[in-house]
Amino acid sequence: MAGQEIRLETRDVGDATVVEIVADRETDEGDDERIAAGMADLLARARLRLVLDGRRIAHPLGVAGWTSFFEDLQRVRRAGGDIILAAPSDAACSDVEPMGLTERVRVAPDVDTAVAWLSEEPGVPDPARLGPKLVVASSTEGGVSVLAFEGCLDGAEPETIAKDALRHVSTGLLAIDCARLMWAEPASFEEFLELARGRADVVLVEPWGMVEMAAMLVAGPVARFESLPDALAALSEPEGCEIVRPEGDVGDAVAALTERIGAVTASTPPPDQVIVDLRAIDGGDGAILDLLRGLAPFLAGTGARLAVVGAGARVEAGLDALTDGVVRGASIADVLDQLGS
Repeated sequence: MAGQEIRLETRDVGDATVVEIVADRETDEGDDERIAAGMADLLARARLRLVLDGRRIAHPLGVAGWTSFFEDLQRVRRAGGDIILAAPSDAACSDVEPMGLTERVRVAPDVDTAVAWLSEEPGVPDPARLGPKLVVASSTEGGVSVLAFEGCLDGAEPETIAKDALRHVSTGLLAIDCARLMWAEPASFEEFLELARGRADVVLVEPWGMVEMAAMLVAGPVARFESLPDALAALSEPEGCEIVRPEGDVGDAVAALTERIGAVTASTPPPDQVIVDLRAIDGGDGAILDLLRGLAPFLAGTGARLAVVGAGARVEAGLDALTDGVVRGASIADVLDQLGS
């Protein structure tokens, strides 16, 4: 209908820029591109203290419509700026509240209040500190791999992101810290979670609306924790249990596993349970099965039980023939439940 449109109207108020969002109809793909171009222009002009005036949003913008506004939120904050949503209409609230965006962005009752908040911010924003849209920091704490997301995970190549991030995962337990993840397109985060769960047992730390949506889409439950210390405490290796995770080419992995098992069983006291996580080994079911066939009775002779995580169909079939009662499961949590830990 004539007169119905979606556009951005901007005006500068001191150090802040007010972006009035006019939405007289639902968004389409072209609108999303225009919104993205408008936001990119503001950042290019170093306008890093932004107020989104939501009073004239008459129709919901949807996930795609809001992406352009908030995918750069963490970048803007990193540079010393901020984006505040002011006086959102009922249509705007119907989007931002279910998506959990009110947990990520400050909401002001009116534009003047938002401008005042920004005027109280210390320092001067520095566009040179904007940095990339997504930063993933990796660490290992107490036998748990941690990936801390900062910024925006949008629809751009979750497989590439996963390949780069997961190469830093060196244990079978992975905590994904979402505390500083400002935007997560649900389908992309779901795909990342599925790829991550192929490498390790995954838990989420400080998940919020859009992350929760993605977690509900994956097969099987994903544990959530309110803080990283809570997650690390819950994932701590049980007393008397040794988790061994060989990685890489099967020849190198078998050699590393053999060496590690020797060291583990020679320790004082030796473990009661040994969990071998096979998920990071590249191929070679035959060599793995041969090793496990010898390992099961050897561990039984030391008084330890063997459990295996992530065995392929051929390895599973071979383990069925063993009499030493090898515990098997799809995750470390599965086998710990069976072992009674």
